[in-house]
Amino acid sequence: MDSATSIVNAKVYTGIWVNWSRGPVMGSTLTLTRRDGNLLIAFTAFFIGFIASRAWRIISFALHRYYSTPEARDALHHQRQAVLRNSETPGWSFWTLGQIAWAWRRSPLQSQPGPEHHHNHRRRVLAVVMPTLLASVLCMAAFAIASGFSSQMTTADRGGVEEVLIDGTNCGMVTYTVTRDMAFSKVDLMVTREDSRRRNDAVNYAQQCYDATNKQSQPSDINSGGVFDCNLLARPNLVSQTGSGPQGASINTNAPCPFSKGLCQTGDSSGNLLLDTGYIDSHEHLGLNSHKQDRIAMRQRYHCAPLRTEGFEEDVKDEEDGITYTRYNYGPIIKRAINSTGQEHIEVQNYTLMVRGLDAQYPDPKTRKESTGISESANFLLPVYQSQTINGSVSKASRYVPLPELQRADGSVEVIFLVGNGVGFPDQSVDPWYRVSNVTAGNFYATMRKGSLPYYRPAEAASPLGCVEQFQFCRSSDMECGPLAAWLDAITGAAPLFDLTPEEVVKSDKLKGSSLSSRFIWYTQILNYMSLTASMMPIFPSSSKLSSEDFLERGFQFGLGEAQWQRDVSQWWSTWLSMLQIGFLDTARGPPASFSDYPEQVVIARPADGHMQDMCYNQKVQSRGRHVSFSMFGLCFVFVAGSLIFLVSYLLEPIFAFDWRGRFSFFRLCGGRRASPEQSGFARKGTRNFKNLEWDTTDVLHLQALSFHCKGKGTWAPRSFGIGSEGAGVGSVPVTTEPGEVFEPLITSCRRADGSHAGHSADPDLMGSGFKSGSEKGSINKVDVVEVVDIEAQTHTEHAAKGGLAKNMGFVAQVPRRQETGFSLSTVATGSTYIQGGDKDEQDEKRVLPVAQCRT
Repeated sequence: MDSATSIVNAKVYTGIWVNWSRGPVMGSTLTLTRRDGNLLIAFTAFFIGFIASRAWRIISFALHRYYSTPEARDALHHQRQAVLRNSETPGWSFWTLGQIAWAWRRSPLQSQPGPEHHHNHRRRVLAVVMPTLLASVLCMAAFAIASGFSSQMTTADRGGVEEVLIDGTNCGMVTYTVTRDMAFSKVDLMVTREDSRRRNDAVNYAQQCYDATNKQSQPSDINSGGVFDCNLLARPNLVSQTGSGPQGASINTNAPCPFSKGLCQTGDSSGNLLLDTGYIDSHEHLGLNSHKQDRIAMRQRYHCAPLRTEGFEEDVKDEEDGITYTRYNYGPIIKRAINSTGQEHIEVQNYTLMVRGLDAQYPDPKTRKESTGISESANFLLPVYQSQTINGSVSKASRYVPLPELQRADGSVEVIFLVGNGVGFPDQSVDPWYRVSNVTAGNFYATMRKGSLPYYRPAEAASPLGCVEQFQFCRSSDMECGPLAAWLDAITGAAPLFDLTPEEVVKSDKLKGSSLSSRFIWYTQILNYMSLTASMMPIFPSSSKLSSEDFLERGFQFGLGEAQWQRDVSQWWSTWLSMLQIGFLDTARGPPASFSDYPEQVVIARPADGHMQDMCYNQKVQSRGRHVSFSMFGLCFVFVAGSLIFLVSYLLEPIFAFDWRGRFSFFRLCGGRRASPEQSGFARKGTRNFKNLEWDTTDVLHLQALSFHCKGKGTWAPRSFGIGSEGAGVGSVPVTTEPGEVFEPLITSCRRADGSHAGHSADPDLMGSGFKSGSEKGSINKVDVVEVVDIEAQTHTEHAAKGGLAKNMGFVAQVPRRQETGFSLSTVATGSTYIQGGDKDEQDEKRVLPVAQCRT
């Protein structure tokens, strides 16, 4: 696995989890693969569209009941009622109501004088149609927006980045055991390769994702041209200039000296570098998804300054090889070894570093084979010495013991030497760590060019840089913190905050089982595993230790600035922070499977209890395009609310019809038996039962059955599938009761007296829809109503038809106050709308019953 993809290739958990950044309710999250997520988005959009039709059903039912009345109304009113009853979608209602409004846009009374009448007619049309039309438009718009926002139920940010969890099934850390009698094996190479991979990842990630931010790039530019996705981790970096970094993070390039007076090359009060991470929250910045009471905050400070060399160096000539060496004494080195008898042998080296002198590092060009005197492979050397501080003093186990004036009770001290090692400098530099002098070391030439330019060498054989590293741990819930101190002192000092004693947190072999204590132990073990408690410098690979090496070419160092050393230290710090971020991801992902083949040499430390395991399963990263995370609150809201709308839309009609169903039957009136007021319940229930009856009888199937029935076509009866077992009403479908009944469609039975089909003519001599005249069964020429039906009282009505009544049938389609001679229904063609017409003197007296009735 190459370093460019090792961070990215992490198995992601798919399922339901809680993103504690949003709380237990709003943070409930469902993570799916991109394919499954797209299917869910598509299904949700379809579901919302379906629920839109059911919501419109509720709205149309309410509007139908609101407008329903037993009083006589014009045809426009009844057309609107028919649309409301039979519309399934707001789009269909909008289109049909638009057709109705367009058909009625002009007054049917063309001979009515003056514009006032036509203006009043248009207002009447708009008053009837527009409210329902607007309701359909609002319903369509609302659910169109809801359908569009169905894709916004994902938790992705504007860049399409989703927060997901690493699958922590293989969570663990490799503990490599080496003994003196153990032979070198393939396992050594495996461990070395894994360490190198992790370090290279950190270096490359820092160069791409930290340097871009330090140069004030926009967040969208951070990934430009890089091999890593800087948006993979919980935060692109921990020193963001955009305000998303840790609280209290700072970079002070003009800090005071961290050591005793007179030791710093740049002065005691200014010119030094102080890097402070601020409080890095385990949840917000490292991606350890957890409730606020289980979070841990860590702070790290790195305070550095170039050191003076006067009084701390001496030249020593080796008599054997004649080379002059330079010794630097910033504290002794304690060398410990185990002899063959198993006893520890201690040797004290009374200086810190000894290197070849400047003359040995930069010999006379005449004595070198290279024409310039500089080796093309020349590179810097960076020896590092770090002390260990415990209980405010240097530990006895520390290999390096700083001088008293360098020691710090509240931190660990390290000294990093920069050795020129033959690297030439084309330009002089006042940088206090590189210290390029004005002494010419030789000249370099350009091939096939005349002339030469001088190059320079450092002023010191080795230039020391002193740094102090400090840590601090806090309980994030209340930000109560332990001391700002060296690593072990910081841990033991913060132990009581996490329900631990100093001994328990160091040994970590006896767990109390509390969530916070287990999490703190696992947290510190990860830091130890990633070597983040040691000096920053040894964690780096041999290359890219200095940012200046980007301009190191053929042994010559170009491009040094006045504060190059601060850029170098900032790069170490950025790499350390990168490794901190990657370390938790690596632990959750677990070691390569190949390590399990060597159980005797490799021990994989697994989580010791459920709280540690919970940390492994709650490592957040970010995924771009490979996974989709949905808000469970949004999904539940959509599907629960939609399901309620679905149920209400289907239960609303039976609920309103429950107290009248079976008492009053449309087919009892049309089927040959008269329903008395006591049977029907109409007299007692009044208008409410009328609203139910009108809703049922204006259904398209009932209207069709009524049309056939009142023409004497078929013997009809309701077949119930809703509440109750018989009778018409909600949940019934009209069916014929006689086997083998066949009859022509309505359109073929609507003919004029001459046998031709009724078309778009509005001939006032035609009756009905151009029904064939005569005394045939079901045909009616002209109707004269002796007494108007009183729906409320359900009184009897006597009918007389001058053209003869159908056998056992009476059809009251219209209730004029005198004989009709000019009523017609114009156009039967598809896409047309029936409008009411008639003679000028009779128009205002015409009314249409809300419900047509057939009676014996």
